[in-house]
Amino acid sequence: MVYDNKNFNKNKNYNSKLEPTFPEGYLEGGYFEDKEKRTLKSEYIVKYPIHIVKNLKDGDKNKSSQLRKYYDFVVRIKDTLKYDIKTFDEVYPEINKLDYHSTYAESRNKVTKYFVDFIKKNLQNIHTKEDFFAFATHFEAIIAYLPKDK
Repeated sequence: MVYDNKNFNKNKNYNSKLEPTFPEGYLEGGYFEDKEKRTLKSEYIVKYPIHIVKNLKDGDKNKSSQLRKYYDFVVRIKDTLKYDIKTFDEVYPEINKLDYHSTYAESRNKVTKYFVDFIKKNLQNIHTKEDFFAFATHFEAIIAYLPKDK
């Protein structure tokens, strides 16, 4: 049997599974149904979290205990804002720490690229205190749908 090395090398990902994707329309137009009333779109509580959780399943990565650490970090920031301990501008650098913390965790094989992309995509959509609260609610729904670690 003769192998065509040119084609084999081009297709070296022939056995790898497809990269998981985000739901169609995810984060298009932001988190809110009504920008004035700041009504969170219902898909961020049910539809999108279910889809995202399915794509987060990856053996020893993205364990609920690992993802919970990120969610707990988000809750601490949310409480800081909720109780007016600091302003949004003061905590914004803290919010952005999610980016490099998730990237570092990926380099240690604790989380997948999909989780890092989830964090990055959401960070790009956080411009106000209300956006951050919407993200926190969305992240809470994802944590709620995660299967328990075994």
